[in-house]
Amino acid sequence: MSRDVRRKFIIGLLSLFIFVAGCGKTENAIPAASSTPTSVSSDSIAADGPFEWPEAKPAEAGIDEAKLQKIDEAVATKHKKTLSVLIVKDGRLVYERYYQHKGKDDPTGVFSVVKSVTSALVGIAIDKGYMKGVDQKLSELLPDLFANVDDERKKQITVKHALTLTAGLESNDENMFSSLDLGADTLAKPMVNEPGETFIYNTGMVHLLSIALTKASHMTTKQFAKKYLFEPLNITEFEWSTDLQGYYNGGTLLSLRPRDMAKLGYLYLQKGKWQGDQIVSENWVEESFTRYVTAEETYGYGYLFWLSEFKDKSGNPVSVYEASGYGGQHIQIIPQWDTVIVVTSDHESKDDSISDKLILDYVIPTIQPE
Repeated sequence: MSRDVRRKFIIGLLSLFIFVAGCGKTENAIPAASSTPTSVSSDSIAADGPFEWPEAKPAEAGIDEAKLQKIDEAVATKHKKTLSVLIVKDGRLVYERYYQHKGKDDPTGVFSVVKSVTSALVGIAIDKGYMKGVDQKLSELLPDLFANVDDERKKQITVKHALTLTAGLESNDENMFSSLDLGADTLAKPMVNEPGETFIYNTGMVHLLSIALTKASHMTTKQFAKKYLFEPLNITEFEWSTDLQGYYNGGTLLSLRPRDMAKLGYLYLQKGKWQGDQIVSENWVEESFTRYVTAEETYGYGYLFWLSEFKDKSGNPVSVYEASGYGGQHIQIIPQWDTVIVVTSDHESKDDSISDKLILDYVIPTIQPE
């Protein structure tokens, strides 16, 4: 079964459960302790005020506008569940389309795209001294949760193991929608591999990072994100839900506007720099885009980013770094082309692969340099 179909359907079931459970949680409540066109750099865009995407005609970015029409045609005929397609090239928004009565101000549930957001927050927390580093053990950050584990190997799970989904625990995803204590239930699963050995998709492990961030910073994950990531990027319209203990979910349940998804992609394209400020360290971006393990199918995995590549017209490899969510939500970062692609889709679609096909069959060929 494909990466999207198998793992994201389960997360969707979880989302329906925890979204309802999380409603009504207050933001401030911290759980009790227990000739190429010139690129526009992030230094120069809207440096004196709130960020707004500079826009440009596709031709100014070397893109044939006639070819872009094929994307619209594909959405109308083959990929009808698509909600938005955005292309940022050379620092400018060159293509922006919305479908099914959606608009630029409508947030979309991004599901597991949140994992990549959590990765950024962990990197910021390490840089600011809230966490010691990726080799710090989660048992040190969450001593109460780990106090009575049934397998001492669980105490060896590090932040890096959670970031690379190599903790060794059996995944709790299939039962997450019925979990009354997501953190404890994730940790209660048996060890099936030694930490660091094997990729196992496990949304609960990423949620443990959110709990650890809350404990270490004495802020909710949402508060931390607003202060250190969202406000610097002028991301103001979003919704985030919690588990039953009040912890914001580290692996799903965030809604963002597509334009704001593009900001997150462009932040990483610019090696963590935004309007002259280093929001995420350049070293963290590099580490996040490093292949630590082979994930499902042919994908590699970094710090909660999917890594892949395709061949350009000349047969040369082009690297893609991706935040991906259930139901066809994508932020694709292509440094070699100075490009960010955002696609959102109706998560009720039974075929999660539709957005992958739309990108590979229509978006990539359209923006590929001649």
